[in-house]
Amino acid sequence: MGWREAACVAVIGCAVGCQAAYSTKACNIAVNSFAGPYAEATTYIVLPLNQGVTPADAEFQEYSGYLRKALEAHGYRSASSFEDAELAVFLGYGIGRPEEHLSSYVMPTVGRSELAPPETRSQGGAYGARHTAASRTPRFSEFDLVGDPESPNGDATFTRYAIIHAVDAEEYRAERRFTRVWSTKIVSVGHTDDLHAMFPVILAGAWDLLGVNSQRIVHRQVDLNGARVHWIKSVSVPANR
Repeated sequence: MGWREAACVAVIGCAVGCQAAYSTKACNIAVNSFAGPYAEATTYIVLPLNQGVTPADAEFQEYSGYLRKALEAHGYRSASSFEDAELAVFLGYGIGRPEEHLSSYVMPTVGRSELAPPETRSQGGAYGARHTAASRTPRFSEFDLVGDPESPNGDATFTRYAIIHAVDAEEYRAERRFTRVWSTKIVSVGHTDDLHAMFPVILAGAWDLLGVNSQRIVHRQVDLNGARVHWIKSVSVPANR
């Protein structure tokens, strides 16, 4: 663990004691994370994975702000441009079945401001020099719904998810080839379909697994009013939100 991550964990650990008395709601998440042998903290740029979404989209801007907070806690550094980035980190999110997510890898055109034509791919990919099958989608039982926020939807349940793929940007610029360096999938099933409220919660519960190999599907319970959620939310969001 690097000194930045250790410091961040220490701050979160201290804050947990201060927030515990006020925590009344929680949700359960499942996280599956893969990383190649050469995955390491480096410079990055965050791009949308959702088909049809551009970097100017207000929802993407807010969610990517949370992601940048988590990445920088790992020691990653935001690049000033695509040409300076060693990783292109694609962020996808939604309500529904994550295995049916429409992913679109759209890279900026080198030396120009617009995005390159989209390339749509499946969830499978390469990690370094090794090809892997599509990652397993975490699944839930009824137990996992305990503590989820109440919703006017009654007994209806919804799957909220985030998909994060880090692609080697240097290799793409040199060879126009997509090589996935690491990948993290976060899934939560509950009674609310308010992704705006739940996205920072599920990301806060999995931030420490970004860029690492979890070895298995990890199940966690996340306090909606806990220190990790307050920490991940402490970023600037677009003024129009």
